[in-house]
Amino acid sequence: MYSNKVKFFLLVLITSVFTSLFLLQHKSRRSHQEALQKRTTELNELHGLWLKYKEKSIINGRVIAHDENGITTSEGQSYAMLRAVWSNDTQGFSEIWNWTKTNLKRPKDHLFSWKWKNHIIDANTATDADSDIALALILGSRRFKNQTYLDQAKLIISDLKKIDFVTVGRWNIPHAGNWTHKDRYIKVHIGYLSSYAYREFGQIDPTFDWDRVANDSTALIHWLLSDKKIKFLPEYVFLDRKTGDIHIKHPETNQQADFGYDVFPLFWRLAVDAQWNNQDHSTIGDLLLKPFKSEMYDKQKIFDRYSIQANQLSHHEADTLYLTLSSLSESIDPLFYKLISDSKLGAIWRRANSDEALPYYVQNWIWFHKALQLGAVENFSSNP
Repeated sequence: MYSNKVKFFLLVLITSVFTSLFLLQHKSRRSHQEALQKRTTELNELHGLWLKYKEKSIINGRVIAHDENGITTSEGQSYAMLRAVWSNDTQGFSEIWNWTKTNLKRPKDHLFSWKWKNHIIDANTATDADSDIALALILGSRRFKNQTYLDQAKLIISDLKKIDFVTVGRWNIPHAGNWTHKDRYIKVHIGYLSSYAYREFGQIDPTFDWDRVANDSTALIHWLLSDKKIKFLPEYVFLDRKTGDIHIKHPETNQQADFGYDVFPLFWRLAVDAQWNNQDHSTIGDLLLKPFKSEMYDKQKIFDRYSIQANQLSHHEADTLYLTLSSLSESIDPLFYKLISDSKLGAIWRRANSDEALPYYVQNWIWFHKALQLGAVENFSSNP
């Protein structure tokens, strides 16, 4: 038989255990509710940003870059189409697409002139925009249950692979646009590489090896970082049509690109590919993030231009770069993500939700970053 003191001790112990379990459960439930409430608030803010962007920057489906002399680009139209489908904005999507195909579609193919103001200023294509428009139509066909969008996407993809892509040697990759397609040294824009989109194209176009395009795109990045020992990716490289060799410097003109704005989207694009397709980009990600981490730890800031061997070429920070880097680092390097988030992202997000007139490019990438973080960047696919 237990003594009364022992019984009392056991009773207190059991009571304490159950009380602790109850408090832990209550705390966990409260934390979960707070997280859900925070996510709901941020999704509402994200939707508010889209509505504000439509009000300020889109007229009858035309996206106007007010900070770029009021021009309209195929890139801007593609971004708006993607934002519309991820915002579940059926009418907005339809208006933007109708304006795009009416005003930017080229007469002899299903691709798009990249620059417009009152009329076509430059009829050449930009491969990233053509790809994003096709992707937006695929996603729109799924989310809005519209077969016509899918049919139109197939037409674009059919011409994309003929005009904006090239197969030479070991490489099957997109180049910068129709204007470089027949060059001896074909210009390849690194920031245009969109593996997640190519994998979606493969689901509706079995006649082309889109998985190879996706894999070659990431292989090119790895080759530049690992084999060529580049620290900061250049905005573009050159593919020799005859030999299949990649050149960082143009063999005839010695033209060579630095790291700059055109590379910024790549980090977000890799993050989307990882999320949609369970692609492990940690090796590439570590190599990509390494020089930026060094800059951030040493100087508490990252600048918008560097030579490929890490010489600083600017004294300007770029909000867009912080946003796309954080999208990639959130899963690959949480400590680096926290550093960017704590020191940079809060202020950027507050500016986005203020009355400040932000540049067109920054407005879009604030939205894309937050949408990816909140799980709103979906492919709406029934495939596992």
